[in-house]
Amino acid sequence: MISQRPPEVADRAVAVQLNGRPRKTLGWDTPAERLAKLLEASN
Repeated sequence: MISQRPPEVADRAVAVQLNGRPRKTLGWDTPAERLAKLLEASN
């Protein structure tokens, strides 16, 4: 067994970890920061 957690909890943990990482292609913003900027600009 790889993980003691249910798969959906593990998937969410991976998603949170990946979305919190800055990306060079986004000008070193995190995906969450870029999404927030896009949503703010559309209002």
